[in-house]
Amino acid sequence: MIYIKIFFLFIFGFSFLISEQNVKLTLHSDEIIIGEILEDNANSNNSYIIDSEFLGVIRISQDRVKMIDEIKSTSLAPNKALIQSSLEDIPSTLSSYEERVKNPIRSKSNLHQLFPARNLYTTVKSLSAPISWSGNLRIGMNYAFGERNYTQTYMRGKLKIHKNNSPHIFLLSGEYNYRETEHPSGLNYVSADRYTSEFTYRWLFKEHWFIQNVSNLRVDNLKGIDKEIQNLTGFGYRSNFFKNLELLAGFSIGFKDRNLSLEPQDLYFIVNIFQEINWKPSEKVKFQQKVSFFQNPNNLDIYNFDLIFSFNYRFTDLLGFEIRW
Repeated sequence: MIYIKIFFLFIFGFSFLISEQNVKLTLHSDEIIIGEILEDNANSNNSYIIDSEFLGVIRISQDRVKMIDEIKSTSLAPNKALIQSSLEDIPSTLSSYEERVKNPIRSKSNLHQLFPARNLYTTVKSLSAPISWSGNLRIGMNYAFGERNYTQTYMRGKLKIHKNNSPHIFLLSGEYNYRETEHPSGLNYVSADRYTSEFTYRWLFKEHWFIQNVSNLRVDNLKGIDKEIQNLTGFGYRSNFFKNLELLAGFSIGFKDRNLSLEPQDLYFIVNIFQEINWKPSEKVKFQQKVSFFQNPNNLDIYNFDLIFSFNYRFTDLLGFEIRW
């Protein structure tokens, strides 16, 4: 039986020897090799010797060959074109590296899948808004290690609408904070869970004087504030120093309506004094300082104030650095 196999192999190899034809070998791994059968196949010992334009002279075991296709010499012009066309038939069994090299279009798509932030950046950059609109949105996490360990997640946004030479200014802002702190015993507990939103309308009725109305909503789950609504109306003075330094100060009156989880609804009258500084020394740097004092005139023991400092540096249109306290 072994002699019969050798005989047929000899006849099969001899036919290639006589014709000196080009063939396409399809391996069991679905790789494709195109080249010319050499005369040495007559003594190749159960293997094919192929002269490939790109791979040179190689020896392929017959056990690895799944199919052999004859290619007439007239259709082989040139071998390079045949090899390139055959690459389109290679399935996904090739490694991802080989696939990216041989198929650059698919490689680009894979890069977008591997880096979704690039898609997000492109999407945000494509968004358009009126020239009179300006604002920002910040999302981030803070980690503290040492004597006090906590993890904080926050989101803060601001939108300003002001047309050129228009006396009307609209400001919308909001903030959300959630923080978990580690107790010395090792247990974690929620130390902050609150959000606020504020809408401001400002009317510049003179060069330096303005009237404004401020409405805000606050919810603080830790302090038991289910809903706190505040509305203030007043007037203020605005002045510009140098070129990019703005100072605002004013006085307003209004009310505060507070709904607490364990106490009855509390509605009372309040007065407010506010002051604000906005300084933009360059296109990338911005400094802001705000202070507001609130007092219940009917009960001097009820008062509070907010003091905010912030420093912003913008690296790009969508990437910046902020310090806020």
